Amino acid sequence: MTARPRRGPGSTCGIRSRDRATYTEVEESEVDLQRFEKWLAAIIARDYFDAPGGAAARAAVEECKAAFARFEQLAFHADTTPTKAE
Repeated sequence: MTARPRRGPGSTCGIRSRDRATYTEVEESEVDLQRFEKWLAAIIARDYFDAPGGAAARAAVEECKAAFARFEQLAFHADTTPTKAE
């Protein structure tokens, strides 16, 4: 198990802030997050030797959860805030 190099908040899991977040993007990111959580659970279940990268992998998934929560809030705000044209 190896940790990816960090490129910025949320970059490990592919969630990045954009000017206009949409619920479609939120749904896609949620599916990705669920996949990461499933993979991590499977890896942890098979990690009989307590691999040194385990802590980094768990931290990366937690970072993804936090990034997803921020991204979801941005999408909600973008969806509920009227634009200047409205």
